[in-house]
Amino acid sequence: MIKVFENCIPIELQNRYLDFANKLDWIYNNSTIYNQEVKESRITDEIYDVGQLSRPLYPKEYHSFDPLIKLFDQQYVLRIKYNLLWRCADTLGRWNSPHRDMEENEYVSGIYYVKDSDGDTVFFGDTITRITPKKGTLVIFPSNLLHASSNPQISQERIVINFVARQKDINISAKG
Repeated sequence: MIKVFENCIPIELQNRYLDFANKLDWIYNNSTIYNQEVKESRITDEIYDVGQLSRPLYPKEYHSFDPLIKLFDQQYVLRIKYNLLWRCADTLGRWNSPHRDMEENEYVSGIYYVKDSDGDTVFFGDTITRITPKKGTLVIFPSNLLHASSNPQISQERIVINFVARQKDINISAKG
């Protein structure tokens, strides 16, 4: 269900995506859930959502990400965006708001780790699976799989590129 591809693109391209991130005009979102304004508190024993910085990519910019899109190998990409989470001591042992990128089975999500970090991605299914960001790694999973990011405790920041696309082959679906 969760597929991990390490060193999926050449180091020169990995560095180009990091350089691109360092030049972005970031937009603050008060939640890590895309495109939703959160008014209620997102602080519990397990959740501490302080928001994130993001930058959606526009279709005219997609060509710069063709090597990743080709690895993603889907019918069409619905969206691509950069996300940045910063170090936050209050988040120790917690994750951000769990969510699904899409509810329907025919979508697949991807997270490309732009740099190494200790801000894990947490997947909730029959068991909890944690993936620690490693530069050059692409994680692909069903968009309806419940997941959450977490803020780094040691690294300064966690930067990812997030994809959502329609699947070519609709044979994987999230459980739980």
